Amino acid sequence: MKRLRALLGLGCAAGSLLCSPVLAQPAGSRHQDFLYQVQDGDTIFDIASRYATAKDWAQLVRLNKIDDPRRLVPGTTVRVPLRLIEKDPTAARVLYQKGEVQIVKRDMPVSGALLERGTEIHTGPDGYLSLELLDGSTVLVLPNARMRIEQVTEFRRAGLQDFVILLERGQVEPNVDPSGKGVGRFEIRTPRAVTGVRGTRFRVGVTDDSVTGEVLKGEVEVLARGARDRITIREGQGLGATDRGVVNEALLPAPRAQAEVEPGFGDVVLRYAAIPEAVAYRVQLARDKGFTQVLESRATAQLEHTFADLDDGDYYIKVRAISAAGIEGNDTVEHIQVAARPAPPLTIGGGRVAGSELRQSTVAWAAVPGSAGYELEWWPPAPPGTPHMQVPLGPDVTSFTLPGEGAMWRIRTVVERDGQRIAGPWSTVGKGAGAVRDAAPVSLHWRPRAGMAGQLEISAASGSEGAPRLLAGAADGVALPPLPAGDYAVRQRYIDRHDVPRAYTPPQRLRIGPM
Repeated sequence: MKRLRALLGLGCAAGSLLCSPVLAQPAGSRHQDFLYQVQDGDTIFDIASRYATAKDWAQLVRLNKIDDPRRLVPGTTVRVPLRLIEKDPTAARVLYQKGEVQIVKRDMPVSGALLERGTEIHTGPDGYLSLELLDGSTVLVLPNARMRIEQVTEFRRAGLQDFVILLERGQVEPNVDPSGKGVGRFEIRTPRAVTGVRGTRFRVGVTDDSVTGEVLKGEVEVLARGARDRITIREGQGLGATDRGVVNEALLPAPRAQAEVEPGFGDVVLRYAAIPEAVAYRVQLARDKGFTQVLESRATAQLEHTFADLDDGDYYIKVRAISAAGIEGNDTVEHIQVAARPAPPLTIGGGRVAGSELRQSTVAWAAVPGSAGYELEWWPPAPPGTPHMQVPLGPDVTSFTLPGEGAMWRIRTVVERDGQRIAGPWSTVGKGAGAVRDAAPVSLHWRPRAGMAGQLEISAASGSEGAPRLLAGAADGVALPPLPAGDYAVRQRYIDRHDVPRAYTPPQRLRIGPM
């Protein structure tokens, strides 16, 4: 790594902290000192007893150049050397883990949810990790990060956290002291900076040639090498440092954004308005509002992003603009719900029409294993506005005779969850299909999606007929080759406009022969 000419020291300003009636006004740390903001009625003896020991009061008087130890000026800051504070070892708890994450200590893998001092964490391209401290503070570690826990202890008398990590590469997003009780020491050290976080939300990123930080809540102080005065970075500001120097700028505004769920499918499309000063955008997807369970985080130059093939449930989405200095801006947060399952049956076409002389037709579909049944809806092709009829069917039923020639129909799967019957999305609309007999021409149909083709994988249900066959289909279905009578396992997937295969549906059972 190139060494920067500027070495930064960052620490939150004490004035931004919340006051706790028990812990008074702990204000984090600076260098090797714990900082305490004096409250009305405080004495140096009280402060020494609370954070160090009573006998240390004389050292605090000399260090802080206090004239009258019984009369401290409210609002001033008293430094307490960290070496005087007795600490008890604690651990950071693994709150969430996804993808490629390596956790080691002394080159040995670490198992379990508690991470002690000296633990190293490496995340891969799809790796995410969230840590939680005893006071509820959390640290989200994004992909391609390398970090080590340098310190994880608790101030014995005050109950404050003392947490230090070394971030060598990647990005972290801490949320420190969410309860507002105050912070002992919370530092993120990098090869080029020391970031002290006190009662705030903050982001830090490290690359080969830069370090960035953004303040979302609270304030930080910045000290550049060779500078005499500290620079206060307030809420809504960011800092970027490279070999060319240090940039301090306002965070870019949150983009106007809208997230839409593709009806009946697990895709969520996020669209957002351009920010003139932005060179890129970061999009994030999480399972929880606090973004400790992040599923995806990536930078993109596009104004649209698709989160593909999501499971059913609630999701939270963030998007923010990135400036030319690499500083990431304010977030827009969207909440969405996905309800795309259970998948509908694949519908069958191209077989014989039973009983056409009686002005009837038989429709058929593949069986969905584990279903509690199906709902079939049909209606005459004319006149327009004719009421639709819905018919509940059992899980073993895979065909139905409609009382009308050329009737339109569709079907959906029903499952039981937590004692409730839940119906999934509808299949594509069919017209007068038939039962499948041995060697009859037959096609399988699925719901079309804009700009996507489909593929079908088919194999003998017994597994005795060799490797599965992959059939390329059109937007809404595929013609099957002649097949001997028997049961087959079929599953379908889409190929998007970039020729990227999507996830397969769960296997369904197709019977060739008498229904």
